[in-house]
Amino acid sequence: MFIKDFDNLPNDSIDGFTESLIYLLRKYTWCIPSNTMDMANVSLFDHLKTTAAFADCLYRYYQANESAFNWNNSDNKLTLKENEFPVLLFGCDISGIQKFIYNISSKKAASSLKGRSFYLQLLIDSIIQKLQLHEDVKASLAHVVYSSGGKFYMLLPNTDAVKNALIQINADVEKELWENFNGRLLAN
Repeated sequence: MFIKDFDNLPNDSIDGFTESLIYLLRKYTWCIPSNTMDMANVSLFDHLKTTAAFADCLYRYYQANESAFNWNNSDNKLTLKENEFPVLLFGCDISGIQKFIYNISSKKAASSLKGRSFYLQLLIDSIIQKLQLHEDVKASLAHVVYSSGGKFYMLLPNTDAVKNALIQINADVEKELWENFNGRLLAN
């Protein structure tokens, strides 16, 4: 079934193929252990996704900072020079969640609570999408390490272009949150 579904993946764009492949891998590998030699606590899907994110970060860091690497002809090996950090762990946390969710005074408090929790996850998802769509970040769902509870973490290439994009996106998100919530919700 995996091979049949794989053959049906879109092949007209790399982005469409990549995102579809991530969902296909999730479908078939989420319950397969990544390691069968001992007690595996990571699924094959999470292992593949994280490995792909690290590989993408290394490749894009190499593109931006080729001089940060050494090529060893005898081993045919590319190594990173000392004090080079090609991967950036980026985290975002929404502050003010407790007051936002629990400041409800109505007969339908339970449905309001669910609605506000769902809204916060959509807010996190929209910030992740801003990162994915930014031309300097170009992240995919594979870069998302964790996303829940009003926060997320992503693995990104540690390049100047990405860091500048993160500053710009952070300012845009803070402005949007201020305009919509007047300081009740903040992005950190």
